[in-house]
Amino acid sequence: MSAAPKVSVEFCGEWVEVPSTGAFGIGREAELAVDDNPFLHRRLLEIEWVNDLWLLTNVGSRLAVTVMDGAGLMQSWLAPGARLPLVFEQTTVVFSAGPTTYELTMHLSEPVFGGVGIVPALGQTTIGPTEFTPRSGC
Repeated sequence: MSAAPKVSVEFCGEWVEVPSTGAFGIGREAELAVDDNPFLHRRLLEIEWVNDLWLLTNVGSRLAVTVMDGAGLMQSWLAPGARLPLVFEQTTVVFSAGPTTYELTMHLSEPVFGGVGIVPALGQTTIGPTEFTPRSGC
């Protein structure tokens, strides 16, 4: 096994570094306690270094979590019991518990995946960025 790259979690302007030993919990009563909201699971998420990857697991029983890359190009829902690898330099996690919505950001020091960032020049491709027509009356 190789040494784990660093993962830090940012929530409400506070930064917490995730240890590479054991599971790091996020929830109402976890290593990162986000709120005392009774609708929030005591332990909703766990981050753990497993088989040379950081894994994000939804250990809750009812709440789904939305996960997005930092550029907003990928979005996925993490259902209870599901897990996915943290591969982007920045991953945004959003979840709601009762009337409150929470957002936190995970930062990976050595991302496994990176976008290419190539934007085709106009007229050189048949598929490109979609341009929408502005709606009137909005």
